[in-house]
Amino acid sequence: TSPSILPATDQQPELVLLQSSKGLTAVDPVSGAIAWNFDKGASTIPSATVDSGSIVIPSNGLTAIRPAADNTFDQLWNSSSISPGTSSPVVADGMAFALNSAGVLSAGDTKSGERLWQLRLRGSFSSTPIIANGYLYLFNEDGIAFVVKPEKDKGIIVSELDLAEKILCSPGAANGALYVRSDEHLFKIAERH
Repeated sequence: TSPSILPATDQQPELVLLQSSKGLTAVDPVSGAIAWNFDKGASTIPSATVDSGSIVIPSNGLTAIRPAADNTFDQLWNSSSISPGTSSPVVADGMAFALNSAGVLSAGDTKSGERLWQLRLRGSFSSTPIIANGYLYLFNEDGIAFVVKPEKDKGIIVSELDLAEKILCSPGAANGALYVRSDEHLFKIAERH
């Protein structure tokens, strides 16, 4: 897993989030002091995601917590029906998205943890999806890209592209383009100008 940063607020300083099989530890990057520990376990491959002051942790499915002012946290919800494989969860527009290794994309409500919908994609997945311009971009291990429009009640596959190369890494986005690395090439996907 990769460390995450919880931005500073009026109630707390910036914190670095370190994840392990034991859970999630929030550390003050200046002093090195531990602010709090979430000790209910966490996955060791997908990383936690920060969204609007709350943290979505791949723990017993997905668990959402919100840090409190007194170096503690409140658990907002836990959903065992929304569970990632190796992909980290992605949060946008009030929804948390988790992609399992078999290609099932689940969307949950970020306020309640209630599963809103599931969508089956073809193939096995290792990479974390990316969301840009209101669309989810997902790449399976066989190099097939899926573009999904997430709505509150369903996900819609709007496009597919076969890059025909093995893809295990997560895509990146910059300057209106997606960048995807296969075992052999770096692809740039963008509109022609």
